[in-house]
Amino acid sequence: MSQVVAGVIDNIYTKEVSTKYGPKPVYIAQIGGQEVNLGFKTPLAMGETVSLNVEHKYGSLQLVQGNTPAVPAGNGAAQVTAISPPPSAAGVPVTGPAPIKVEFPVEVNTRGTSIIRQNSMGHARAIVINLFEVGLFKPLNEAAYMEKVMEVAYAITDFSTGQREVKAKQAAAAYEDGGREA
Repeated sequence: MSQVVAGVIDNIYTKEVSTKYGPKPVYIAQIGGQEVNLGFKTPLAMGETVSLNVEHKYGSLQLVQGNTPAVPAGNGAAQVTAISPPPSAAGVPVTGPAPIKVEFPVEVNTRGTSIIRQNSMGHARAIVINLFEVGLFKPLNEAAYMEKVMEVAYAITDFSTGQREVKAKQAAAAYEDGGREA
């Protein structure tokens, strides 16, 4: 049974699957919270407005073979059409993945913050190396280099998690209270 998913492609990523020829990457598109398996090759791009014929197979939505995927879905403000999953063999409806709930600012002691911190370290290292290469930062020793990497990583993490705004709001509240604690 074929269905239609329409909307703007929020993200495209690859996922490795096992085939009889070994592991191969397949393309997965996120369209308004729905994930659609596009197969081994895709002409689609992130941000593109599409209307796709899909079917529920192998536990997820699969692009129907022979589908012309990049059909405009309207004026660019298209939303995902309602999708009712096909019933399973037992008569119980099969549900797709739960919509992703994004909370912002990200709480400090969560898995999301941990992932952001790891990502921030990689970006901070690259930024500090670039600062060094263009002559804007000259560390005296390894400790100075590490301190700069940590400073940049914390700035990136605070910005990415929304904690920068939380800290600014707390500082403003403390200033208005005259530094008194409640």
